[in-house]
Amino acid sequence: MNVKALKTHWFPVAFSIDVKTKPIAKKLLTYPIVLVRLSGKIYAYSNLCPHRKVPLSLGFVEEESLV
Repeated sequence: MNVKALKTHWFPVAFSIDVKTKPIAKKLLTYPIVLVRLSGKIYAYSNLCPHRKVPLSLGFVEEESLV
């Protein structure tokens, strides 16, 4: 999948009210993402930790960072 093409468009994957500081796993088309609210803003990341190769959605928020 061409991820660069996805970054130039908006795709609804969740309601804003449902995104809290607890990370939630979603799929954008077939691409796994994680949504999390940090400092009041919603962020979407790839749902794979590049270091440990586990889903980031299993993590938690500490000091406004996804751990």
